[in-house]
This record gives sequence, C-alpha cells and structure tokens, in this order.
Amino acid sequence: MNSAEDISPKLLKILETGVDRGAERLAKISRTNWIIQTVSVRLAQMNRIAAMAQADGQDYGVFLSMDGGGFLVVFPEAEAKSMASAFLTQTEWEKPGARMEELALSEIANVIANAIADLLADACGRAVFLGAPVTEKKKAVELLEELPRKFPPDSGAQTLLVYAHMSSSSLSADCMVAIILDEDWQRALLKAVEA
Repeated sequence: MNSAEDISPKLLKILETGVDRGAERLAKISRTNWIIQTVSVRLAQMNRIAAMAQADGQDYGVFLSMDGGGFLVVFPEAEAKSMASAFLTQTEWEKPGARMEELALSEIANVIANAIADLLADACGRAVFLGAPVTEKKKAVELLEELPRKFPPDSGAQTLLVYAHMSSSSLSADCMVAIILDEDWQRALLKAVEA
C-alpha cells in the first residue's frame, strides 16, 4: 500500500462498515440514533501524516494501541463537547463535567476504534486487542505528530486516515480516525483484499 490509489474497494468497504458498526454500537449505548453521512479514506506514510491535518483550533485525540499499530480518534473541540454531552445525557453516567466529558469521548473513540479493529482482524484472520484509551487535548496536527512516538513504527508503517461525518437528532460531528499499520498488518490486509 503506497498511495490513495492502493486502497481497494474491498478495504474501503471494510472501513466504511467498521464506522457504521461503531455508530450502531454508539446508538445502543447512548440511546441516540447516530447516522454516518459521509466516509472518506486517505493513505499516507507515517512521516507525512501530520501535514494532512488543519492547524487551527483545538481537538480531542484519543490514542488506542494494538500489536503492530494503533488508532488515533480525533474530534474537533466544539463538536466533541456536544457529542460528550449527548452521550452523557442518554446514559446513566454521573453529571457532566470536564473529566466526565473526557471519559465519554474516550468511550466513544473506544467504540468506534474497536468496531473498525474487529473487522480488520476478521478480514486478516487475526485477533486484536486495543489498549486502554489515552485522551489528549491539542491541535490535530500536534496529535498526528505524536503518532510515531506513541506507536513506534517500522520503516514501512502506513497510516490510513478515515474521515466520518456523523449526525444524531440533536447534533452533527466530524471524526477522524488514524489507523497505524506496520508492514505485517499491511501484508495481511493486502492478502485479504486481493482474495
């Protein structure tokens, strides 16, 4: 996998289905119907990924590690607060506060990342376990610059950027998921999508 053109329709379908399943799981947890309106995917080398982010505004980033890579789920700050509030209102969590919002965003990111990871693992015939979410509030470009430190890649590591626009009855929100894959994962995925 070397460029956006290398993303096969089969891999796109896996990623889109993963995002859809994440929305379905969120709906069950939050008792709010989430609809995925758009999904787009880009591919980049680890060392060029930060250049793809917009530099303005603060964001919430949630890092989740796995063997051979990891996930970074990014929510723009204004939308993140609305998403957390909607999630907390519909669940039996305690009253909202800064810490509770952060925990809600971690859970939302965890649900989305696990839904995608499950489908990638199924396609490759592997088991995958994501580590505990770690949340940081920074500009998206700074979060993406941290990827090589959070998930030390081998020389051929690639990053898939999945952009999703989600909406519920009360709000709409953008979400970016960076999926970091080492060469072993890439080979397994390439084999799966070519089968």
